[in-house]
Amino acid sequence: MYYYFGLWRDDGTSEAIHDVLHWQAREMRKRHEDPTTVVLDSQTVRASTNAPAETTGLDPGKRSPGRKRGFTTDVIGLFIAVIVVAASCTTTFSASPRSTRWQPACPP
Repeated sequence: MYYYFGLWRDDGTSEAIHDVLHWQAREMRKRHEDPTTVVLDSQTVRASTNAPAETTGLDPGKRSPGRKRGFTTDVIGLFIAVIVVAASCTTTFSASPRSTRWQPACPP
């Protein structure tokens, strides 16, 4: 099973399947296949004490240690993008008409 997952991931088949299912779910709800509006959110999650220091950080706004997870969804709740970074990183969002992408900016 993992063999096929690796092949499909590397040649783009898994992403194509995801996109088709996403479009079908939107069309079933009488929506355009590409979302025109997205919802952005990020949350700081406390990390285990055993988590590696390079994958965790201190969120300056909340003053809590851990990781930050960010995600974008369309207005019907389907995930578009997910990112997990150290809490000390800031997450910015850039969008073009056909793609959405989170860009983490971590301090040195």
